[in-house]
Amino acid sequence: MKTALLRLSALCFPLLFAFGPLRAQEYRALDGSNNNFLYPAWGAADVRMVTATTVGYEDGVSAPAGPDRPNPRFISNALFAQTSLKDDPRGLSAYTWAWGQFIDHDITLVPDDPSENMDIAIPPFDAFFDPQGTGGVTIPMHRSAYDRETGTGVDNPRVHLNKITAFIDASAVYGS
Repeated sequence: MKTALLRLSALCFPLLFAFGPLRAQEYRALDGSNNNFLYPAWGAADVRMVTATTVGYEDGVSAPAGPDRPNPRFISNALFAQTSLKDDPRGLSAYTWAWGQFIDHDITLVPDDPSENMDIAIPPFDAFFDPQGTGGVTIPMHRSAYDRETGTGVDNPRVHLNKITAFIDASAVYGS
């Protein structure tokens, strides 16, 4: 392991000086830009989200997928249904998922687009949202904002925007 790190540092160190005026600045940009010499937008705020897979839009462009998929509330109720306390077999506590959520909120924020409603229908007699079984209850939700230069065709599908940097800087503590 130590040998591999030494080889890596021997390769990377000269690269720091190969870019002349692009060498690291004394202070990093608040928006996360220019921290990568080869890809200046990586980790920056207000840039397109990068996806590891192809998008799954119904029309291949921008229409929400899933008219044949289960209701999101059915899925969340099934996943989190618990009739008794269960210890984690690895000894993990609820702090584990809470820490994961904290980190997630530190490196991702996708803004809503208030002009595009996509409310989630609540099944009648949902224990939390519709205990009286009135039906017609929804969880208000908007679609995510996207780069307006995208979503014009199957060769240019909608791409969403990330509003904060990809660096773990504890911005959730003091606000982004």
